[in-house]
This record gives sequence, structure tokens and C-alpha cells, in this order.
Amino acid sequence: MKSNTIVYILIALVVIGGIAYMMTKGDNGDARIETEVTSNDIENMVADSRTQTASMKELVDKGEPVKCTFTQVTSNADSNGTVYIADGKVRGDFETTSAGQNFNSYMISDGSDIYVWSSLTTQGFKMPVSNTPSAGAESQNGVSYDQKLNYDCDPWNKDVSVFVLPANISFGALPTY
Repeated sequence: MKSNTIVYILIALVVIGGIAYMMTKGDNGDARIETEVTSNDIENMVADSRTQTASMKELVDKGEPVKCTFTQVTSNADSNGTVYIADGKVRGDFETTSAGQNFNSYMISDGSDIYVWSSLTTQGFKMPVSNTPSAGAESQNGVSYDQKLNYDCDPWNKDVSVFVLPANISFGALPTY
């Protein structure tokens, strides 16, 4: 009787092993396909989820502290920059090449006013947010507050010091023509 018990145990093990083997196969009996995901695939997926077409105003309206980068090429200038956004405030640091000359320009908005200055002078301009150039207009000295660009954004641990106006720049009203 002991030999019959051993045979039944062996048969049960074979049946259980067969069931386990079948459970590891796909619905049509094919072996399961494992997908290898590389670090480049993950970086590309993350980059795609961070890239968005928006204006600085739209990014502010989302209410999330973010640090975004962009590149813009127009008929007047090539610009790239970094925009910091938190608590309804914006800071933009831009590098521009226009007519063969490179310069940096900067912008800070507190939500009501926009302050703009550049590396070319110690004179800056202040204007209400409502008077910024429209989204369709090309700005000669940087980027419009309402202009849509392709931004690559990351979450940002806000640093309120980036929203402090520089002490060495005098801000006056934007001249009207």
C-alpha cells in the first residue's frame, strides 16, 4: 500500500506541476513576454509628461511651484531661459541672441506688475500685467507673459529670494510710443 501512496503522490505532483506550468503561459499557450524597460525609456516618458505648451500666465494659474525651461526662435532673436513660478509670482531668466549680440534679460512678476531689465543697462521697466504684449505679438526683448511656448517643467522647492528685485536696477514706467 505504501507503493500505491507514493504513486498517487507522484501523480498529484505532476498534475500540480502541470497546472502551475500552464498558469505561467499566456491565454493562447505562448510563453509570457517580458518587456525590458531601459533608463532611457523612463527618462523619455518622464520628459514627455513634463513638456507642455503654455504661457507663463497659464503656468502661474495652475498654482504649482515649478521650474521650467524653454527655447524660442523667432525672426528677430533666438532665446532660451528658465522660468520659476510659485505663489502667483514668476521670475524669468533669459539669454537672447539678436543681430549677432548676446545679452541676458530678466523678468519678475508679482501678479500685478511685471519688472523687466537686462544685462545691457541698469535701467529697468515696470508695467502692469494687463499691459503686456499679446500672445501673437513677438517681443523684441524676450518673451511675452501670455505667449505660448513649449516648456519643460519640473516641480520646484520654492525659493522666495528669486522673486526679489535687484537693488542695482532703477525701474521706471515703460515708455509709450
